[in-house]
Amino acid sequence: MATAFVNHDMLRWAVARASMDTTAVAERLGVSEDKFESWLSGEALPTFKQAQRLASVVQVPFGFFYLREPPKEKVQVVEFRKIPGVSARLSRDVLDLLSDIEFKRDWYRDYRVEGGFDALEFVGRFDVSASTLLVASDIRSELSRESNSLFATKKIPERFLDELIKAAERIGIWVMRSGVVGNNTHRPISVEELRGFAIADKIVPIVFLNGKDSK
Repeated sequence: MATAFVNHDMLRWAVARASMDTTAVAERLGVSEDKFESWLSGEALPTFKQAQRLASVVQVPFGFFYLREPPKEKVQVVEFRKIPGVSARLSRDVLDLLSDIEFKRDWYRDYRVEGGFDALEFVGRFDVSASTLLVASDIRSELSRESNSLFATKKIPERFLDELIKAAERIGIWVMRSGVVGNNTHRPISVEELRGFAIADKIVPIVFLNGKDSK
């Protein structure tokens, strides 16, 4: 079986990034913990197939194991995203979800810029010193621009949410709803950790909603 000449420092980084202990990873790989520890220390090397399996278990691209140092991952999310009292530390699932959405946002942003779309004036119109009532009134005005009856449906939660999303999309906001990472149903997003978030971008502003959350 071919040996994979991976960087053991990258193996350790990937396991730590996944927030998994060595016992759990070794069990998933079907090898002894001592053997797995020898890979992490650089005393031994996994086979190509074992290294590929490890990449799948810790959810990183296989090629990362050959890098000299970890790639820079910069994701910042404000605390309004979660239910109060839950740890502020982001899970691997949420970090991967954010990276996926940022990738899609960057692609769509380039497409809109090349297509000549103008920046949206309402993004960044206010700063943190603005009155809450003023900002809320402005949001209501923007969303109601093409639908005077929008807020008449607010007593029916499901219908109101659908109408809000349609109104947001009409004025240029990309609304995304999902309860999993990408299309992977085996990686659900916890409502306690992430109810939703927004990305303020003048070309492609995004509102993400955890599809598992209540209306």
